[in-house]
Amino acid sequence: MQLALQWHEKLQEAGLMIRGYRLLYQEGVKRKRLPPKQIIAGSDKAPDCEVPQPAVMHEIDPHELPAVAAIDSDAEGESVGPEHRVIEMPTRSRRFGVGKEIGYAVYVHREYEERLGATVEWAKRHLPESYEYTVVKLNQRNDSVSFILCPDFDLEHEPAIAEILVVSADGVTQRRTTPTDPYIYHHKWLFVDDDYRGFNVDESKARSLHWISLGDVDRSRIGRASYWNEHVIPRLSGTIPDRWVRSDEVRRQLKLSTCDLAHAREAGEIEYKKVGNAFLYKLP
Repeated sequence: MQLALQWHEKLQEAGLMIRGYRLLYQEGVKRKRLPPKQIIAGSDKAPDCEVPQPAVMHEIDPHELPAVAAIDSDAEGESVGPEHRVIEMPTRSRRFGVGKEIGYAVYVHREYEERLGATVEWAKRHLPESYEYTVVKLNQRNDSVSFILCPDFDLEHEPAIAEILVVSADGVTQRRTTPTDPYIYHHKWLFVDDDYRGFNVDESKARSLHWISLGDVDRSRIGRASYWNEHVIPRLSGTIPDRWVRSDEVRRQLKLSTCDLAHAREAGEIEYKKVGNAFLYKLP
């Protein structure tokens, strides 16, 4: 007990106090704090931009800290204007060099599945013959592997999940049903390396920077296509977003044959772009 009182006195002398499980500075006390290692401040920065930081520690008033830096200060509950908001871009898995990490799980495009090692190779032996998948998810906690089909992975900024098959560590397979309101993936450039040619990786990074720069986005709901399409997509363009469709859909809606569509494209009669090996069209 005496030792605890001595520690309490030392903390007070240093201007510190204990609140719950956190060690905080007392009200009105200046504190020293290292700046974030790598941040992107403002939506006009490039995705791989690094903001220079001073090499020495300096004193910061808690009321001058941006929202991210103030998380363990007395000012953490104060609102911060968008001009002061610090934007942090996600990073690829350090362990595998590629992949999006969420908790114990890492997600990669199937072109990079070999980086996940023998666990994935073993799980593939339990897949049904000719099973199609786009994304591989490795659960590093229980060694289960999910093989996920996203048909529009290269075409959509936020591709939707169409089908999931999970192979457990003991080889048991289970198909997961997908909801009517599908789940979608964000930051799809994390799933691939910069050499991937299925879509423009730099464009995907810019997309990430654009939407995470927005305020008032409910991160707990963006995984569903309905919320994303209704509440976020219109804000990315300021208008109703452009809709690019594949060849089969534009042929169906415009009642064109394959040859007619090719002639219209070559004659400049329909706006199009090429993504990987596929043509996308903007409906008039």
